[in-house]
Amino acid sequence: MVLCPQCKTENVPDTLKCSCGYQLRPVGDRSTLPLAPDAVDREASNAGFFSFQTFISPLVIKLIYILGVMGIVAASIAVALMPADHILPDVPFSPKVKSISLSVIILIVGNLLWRLICELWMVLFSVRAVLMLMARRLRKRQ
Repeated sequence: MVLCPQCKTENVPDTLKCSCGYQLRPVGDRSTLPLAPDAVDREASNAGFFSFQTFISPLVIKLIYILGVMGIVAASIAVALMPADHILPDVPFSPKVKSISLSVIILIVGNLLWRLICELWMVLFSVRAVLMLMARRLRKRQ
């Protein structure tokens, strides 16, 4: 919804003029500011790969995330299967219980931390994409 600055009435996004008579947009301008990720991706893909307007980093981060999850699962399985005589020598449980519990902790905590790290990088790139779209729209209006 578009809020009229004069009468504070909510208007439909494509409205050019408010019911109070305030001109919301220039007559020829019917564009809205799409903040949906697919709109950002469409505009970024038109900009060109070699001009560094299109980033491949989100795709690479997704690929690295999948490889990291597989590595964490493999490390968790390796810890569960390894001889556990030397794992946490001060804890008074059987070696198998120690190795399995450590394996579960690595699996859960490792995947949570890895997901958070990758999400932080994705947020940086999505914020950049939205800012680029907003700057492009502002340049078109001037």
